[in-house]
Amino acid sequence: MRLRCLGYPALFAAACCVLTSGVHAQDRCEEPAGRFASIDGEVDVQSGGVYWRTAQWDQRLCEGDTIRVGDRSRVAIQLINNAVLRIDQNTTIRLVNISSKTDERSWLDLVSGALQSFSRQPWLLRVTTPHLKEDIGGTEFYVQADDDCSLLIVLAQLSQLAPIIAVFSGHRPV
Repeated sequence: MRLRCLGYPALFAAACCVLTSGVHAQDRCEEPAGRFASIDGEVDVQSGGVYWRTAQWDQRLCEGDTIRVGDRSRVAIQLINNAVLRIDQNTTIRLVNISSKTDERSWLDLVSGALQSFSRQPWLLRVTTPHLKEDIGGTEFYVQADDDCSLLIVLAQLSQLAPIIAVFSGHRPV
């Protein structure tokens, strides 16, 4: 009986920590890099390399955040520069440096999986994958990466970049 009574304060303290952890997560960056526009299925966020949290709709994202999209899941992220990233299932990306200005380069790491980006205004983006590091200037592109190959398809571009680039493990883009 005594243990049961002692358990309630501990349970209350744990509930308070869980309920307030989202508030502190929202205050962790002065200028957000973007937010989740839609979430379908299992999506997690890792901030500062600490631990994975379940993503919440309209959650603010900060530079350095890693987003992991599960099997049969997808997510859309609206970046601070109004570009939209549609991220496919089984994808992990990291928001390295997201600029609010479309004339300044932003930077994403695509660890694995696939994403499509589109924007009404052209924007500059550096995308790195395990096999590719490419600067893209345009309004729409698709990037895919796995252990053996990275693929970049530029659908609407600003630069003289080839519209399709495929890079295989151990090779360089041509």
